Amino acid sequence: MPGDQFGILTVLGRDMFDYIRPHDQAHIPMYVCECSCENHTIVSVRRDQLLDKRRGTKSCGCLAMVSGYKHGLNNSRLQSIYDGMNKRCYNTSSDTHHTYKERHTEICPEWRGENGLKNFADWAMSHGYRDDLTIDRIDNNGPYSPDNCRWVTPYVQSNNMSTNVFYTYDGMTLTQKCWDYALGIPYKFTHAKIKSGYTFDQVVEEAREKDGINGIYFLNEYGLPYRPQDDNPYEKEE
Repeated sequence: MPGDQFGILTVLGRDMFDYIRPHDQAHIPMYVCECSCENHTIVSVRRDQLLDKRRGTKSCGCLAMVSGYKHGLNNSRLQSIYDGMNKRCYNTSSDTHHTYKERHTEICPEWRGENGLKNFADWAMSHGYRDDLTIDRIDNNGPYSPDNCRWVTPYVQSNNMSTNVFYTYDGMTLTQKCWDYALGIPYKFTHAKIKSGYTFDQVVEEAREKDGINGIYFLNEYGLPYRPQDDNPYEKEE
């Protein structure tokens, strides 16, 4: 993959984090790419999105702006995201429809109807849309609407899912995945200990004694931890 070109993206290398697919928890490799647009934006893209010849990611988002505003939104990534929102909320044959129906999740009137797609695209392009980002509802029980949606990396979104397991430690409540990363504890170690009856505090204490973890981390703007010895995994330089 490194050196391969997809559209105007050039693959630089493997990202430090995989994308975890929500419905089956499968790990999909992420790749760091450089866009050849005038900004030379660095983005992180899922492998399957790079290899998708029909609707794959081909730029940092700059091509979406050109195709969306000059040639219409048909077959654009924004239309695909928009169609996915509608499918999850209103298509009864969708695998996830029952979950959204139980929470009464809807799309706001502004993003529905004849001008719904255009209004959604206008909001997206003025609120930080990039091809390596995904739409995320801030409140999982709230609607798809301008005041409840944001564009985030897949890793941030995967930590904002209702199916996540949360633990409280050090005065904060975060997902197991976040804590494992922040404290440097292997996921399988935590999973096995919790399954055998350990509390999370006991897991951390044993990990400290066994592996000498330091537990030093900072919080980014999303309230998610990152360790000072690593690059911030939740943000990519523009």
